Amino acid sequence: MGAAASIMALTGALGSSGGSAGYLDVTTTNSTTSKSETHTADGTFSTVGDVIIHDGWNQTNTAYFSGNHSQANDGTLVVSGGDITVDVEVWGAAGGSGQGSYTGYGGGGEYRKARMVLKPGTYYWMVGAGGGVPSSPANRQGSGGWGGGGSSGRYTITLTGDNGTAFAEGGDISAHNNTRNALGAGGGGLTGLFGAATPSQANALLVAGGGGGYGYIASPGGGGGAGGSNGATTSAGGNGGGGAAAGGAGYGGAGEGRGGGGGGGYWGGGGGRDATSGLSNGGGGMGFTVASDGHALVGTVSDTTTEAGNNSGAAGGSGSINFKAALATSTASTSRCGRGGRIAITIVNTSG
Repeated sequence: MGAAASIMALTGALGSSGGSAGYLDVTTTNSTTSKSETHTADGTFSTVGDVIIHDGWNQTNTAYFSGNHSQANDGTLVVSGGDITVDVEVWGAAGGSGQGSYTGYGGGGEYRKARMVLKPGTYYWMVGAGGGVPSSPANRQGSGGWGGGGSSGRYTITLTGDNGTAFAEGGDISAHNNTRNALGAGGGGLTGLFGAATPSQANALLVAGGGGGYGYIASPGGGGGAGGSNGATTSAGGNGGGGAAAGGAGYGGAGEGRGGGGGGGYWGGGGGRDATSGLSNGGGGMGFTVASDGHALVGTVSDTTTEAGNNSGAAGGSGSINFKAALATSTASTSRCGRGGRIAITIVNTSG
């Protein structure tokens, strides 16, 4: 990691024309932790091999926590001096697992990787939080993880919970009481890099979908990026287990009754419905990778990889050198919030 003053002096002498050395400044807006998540210190990065890592909120113990929907981890990345080539890896957060009378997995987060030539400008990064679980003894349902995860359903069987907010907070179900001991869990939030200071589908560069939340009676959440009936499509919010509430651009749909919430994503997964026939799981969110020259701030895009999470709690990309065991995965243990996602940015070349 080079000194900002010396790099700025160098680029000032060279100007911003071809041949200038690029560098990037990382600033964290929010850094919410609970279990010693990795967060690279803010600063200026200009050396090939430098790695910037930020993890999503990762509540791995059995204690119920109602505020996961607002546990934000995000910030900006500013490229200056010239083009810079980076490898970007993103994992969506996992959905919450089962609790009470029934236990089972939330969906694991999706993994995406791409090598990108970033042009000078301002970028935004965000890392999803794991989906929430109901408390035990039961008195609440599970909120969705920050990054657009949908909440579980509400106490009354026919009532849905709260959708996630697009590219922002998860669905907040904490204000609703219930008396059930077999409930759904919230969906995990998305993780992504965006070519603007405000995230949206229009400026998305690389997005990994979060896993869907567990739905009661052995209904594991859909894995992020898994597609099909348990995930989102590339053009609309997925239907989840039963389609109580479809997801949309940047957010997962809420579950119905004891159904699980959908994972956040470029297209979010749908919530599950209150059912005893395996239809109560939340759907995983679907991610996105920008095409070469598909954005004003991005040159070539290469070495792309996509791996879906799965409904046994495992995240995609587990073979990556930046993966860790307590990342983007879920567990079948009682009352477990899903684990948070991760973004890892590695400098490959500082001259484009």
